[in-house]
Amino acid sequence: MECTVEGCEETPTLHFTWAWGEEGACCDAHRSYLESKASQLGRTIAFERGSTLRDYKPPVVRDLSPELGALRMQNAELMERVKKDQETIGLLEAKIYELQSKLADQPAAPPTAESSPASPPSGAAPRARGSR
Repeated sequence: MECTVEGCEETPTLHFTWAWGEEGACCDAHRSYLESKASQLGRTIAFERGSTLRDYKPPVVRDLSPELGALRMQNAELMERVKKDQETIGLLEAKIYELQSKLADQPAAPPTAESSPASPPSGAAPRARGSR
């Protein structure tokens, strides 16, 4: 038996098992290589000495009922829609924040006649008491 890392012909000293169940054997020199690869994949790999390899059996694909297949397709479509809607919400929230910032940066407008009814309109003389 040889190290299962491509291009290596060394005698394996370790057996490893990937998170998905695939097994192999490697020499001490390739342990760090496989650990690095596992880290890049975001998966785990377990090493042990002196165990025997089992044949890797990929997961079995089961026949699904048409109804279940249709529900899974609907679910996938809805998840895509949710993802797009969340992106749209994010864009709209960013636009709201931008507009609020612009509004806060604008100088305050002077009060208008409508906003202060007690003051006389600009340019008009105040009325004397008793006159109509």
